[in-house]
Amino acid sequence: MVRAKRDVDVLNKSPTGIKGLDEITKGGLPKGRPTLLCGCAGSGKTLFAMEFLMRGAMDYEEPGSS
Repeated sequence: MVRAKRDVDVLNKSPTGIKGLDEITKGGLPKGRPTLLCGCAGSGKTLFAMEFLMRGAMDYEEPGSS
């Protein structure tokens, strides 16, 4: 974790590359922590996961899953 100016713990973030999501999550998903996606069938969980992996590989040179 990184300390902010006021000595408060701040989570490192992994940007998703999805503009609106990165804005509302203030930088992306927490780095080095699992993130659980919940929702009904057809809500977009698989689409989100594939978009996250694709953008990570193409835009941020992340290895994806290993």
